[in-house]
Amino acid sequence: MKIERKTMITGEIVTMLESLEEFDQKDIRMPIAFSWALEDNLELLKKIKDKYLKSRAKIEMEFVGDKKVHEGTTKIKEEFLVEFRDRLSELLLIENTVDIQMVPFSLLEGREFSAKEIRAIKYMIDREETNNENVADSE
Repeated sequence: MKIERKTMITGEIVTMLESLEEFDQKDIRMPIAFSWALEDNLELLKKIKDKYLKSRAKIEMEFVGDKKVHEGTTKIKEEFLVEFRDRLSELLLIENTVDIQMVPFSLLEGREFSAKEIRAIKYMIDREETNNENVADSE
């Protein structure tokens, strides 16, 4: 199986992970190689999401510690919302280099997926393998 190095922002990873986890929970019977790659990718992306959640919690605690929240709550005061959102946006825009386990399209041939399922797994489909097969078929 091929590994492809990709640069992705944290927000993209968090969103993608939610879709992948939803796909994984459907427990669709897939070829072993695909399931293995999916599990590897899930583990990798979860580490980045966990790192994001820790950093987000630190930012929230800074605002609590600096008394930028309503007393007795963790709700950010209006006058600090822009600052808070800017800090979270900065966090979500951090670039991450990830090594994604790719799977050949041929492993998925003959299977039907919804558009939502395709969006969840498309980042790990090896399109070069598909293009190379099509070139070989046309010769």
